[in-house]
Amino acid sequence: MSRLLLLSGDVELNPGPTVEEACIKLQQILRSHYESLERSTRGSLSDILSKLYANNVITESVKDSDKSQSYSKMMQEFNAKLSLLKDITDLKRHCQVFLECISQGGPTDAAAKSLAIEWGKVFDMESLLPVASTVLSSTPSLSPISTSTSTSASDDHSTALSPASQLSSTSE
Repeated sequence: MSRLLLLSGDVELNPGPTVEEACIKLQQILRSHYESLERSTRGSLSDILSKLYANNVITESVKDSDKSQSYSKMMQEFNAKLSLLKDITDLKRHCQVFLECISQGGPTDAAAKSLAIEWGKVFDMESLLPVASTVLSSTPSLSPISTSTSTSASDDHSTALSPASQLSSTSE
């Protein structure tokens, strides 16, 4: 019994990273992957931007920005929203949706998986992507936002459902 108390006491003393600490680590990891992610998304950036916009990760102005600046603006806006989140669960969800949106198969899938593994370490997880990661458009229910059943009207994420996600959740 005393061992059990010791373990639970340790958990209370080391609750994990704060949101601010996790955000800084996530941004550092993202920066270290910047070049490879940029290179791997070149051929599918338009599709990725559309998915990110549909899932409320970026604004319409970023989605429609000049092609030569799209990647940079996408990353700036992702990081800005990351910095605004105040809950570790929301931080994790934001990262998971981002990763699902950039998982397009081929080079982007490999880049997303690599990033997911490193980001997963921040949250003490093996990876932020599900084991059988697929593209959002083919499996909308994989999105952590679309699987949420108890969102309130004031929840920012409730507007992030894509039309495909809304259809799949209403037909169940």
